[in-house]
Amino acid sequence: MADPAQMTPDIGLALGGGAARGLAQIVVLEALDELGVRPSVIAGCSIGALLGAAYASGLSGREIRDHALSVLGSPGAAARHLFWSGGKDEKAKALNLGLFRPVSLNGLGLVQLVSPPGMAKRVENTAIPFAVSATDFFAGREVTIEAGDMEEAVAASIAIPGVIEAPRRGGRVMIDGAYTNPVPIDQVRTYGCDILVAVDVTGMPVENPPRKPPGRPS
Repeated sequence: MADPAQMTPDIGLALGGGAARGLAQIVVLEALDELGVRPSVIAGCSIGALLGAAYASGLSGREIRDHALSVLGSPGAAARHLFWSGGKDEKAKALNLGLFRPVSLNGLGLVQLVSPPGMAKRVENTAIPFAVSATDFFAGREVTIEAGDMEEAVAASIAIPGVIEAPRRGGRVMIDGAYTNPVPIDQVRTYGCDILVAVDVTGMPVENPPRKPPGRPS
């Protein structure tokens, strides 16, 4: 019989949305690496889907941080990645430009440009089981993506109507998973992990000291 003290618990990791704030989740990945903790399953939505995809593929938190700094560490670096496709095809262009259509971001191109080298090509081929949370725009419900093209899955999870366009999946218009589930804890729980680590960076700023709402002076 195995010694309970030597048994390693299954740890699930849920990474939420939060746009640029979501990059703070890299610190959590680095902390897990320092502790020698390897999650048994990872789920992510929005920026958490991108970071989770890289981490589930086997990249370390430090490698993800270094890549993020190389892409977004300065305005110049960010602009180069935004306006230049690096010789890739049209899908890799992060901006949709045209004379008769509003300017928008190409979600798939954006993901292709910022994804770190070594990220799995397909969701089901990651080193750690991984799930992406997106939202079916017209049905108004959450969609869990556990198989298929990784870049398209992440692009679906970061899409924002009128701002970031994403490719359709099965004919359905997909948008940011944070609209229906800001931190995809449910997807992790389905795997039956012993410990769940959830990262939420979507909180609102706290006023210190709190201000009174406008009104008549007392």
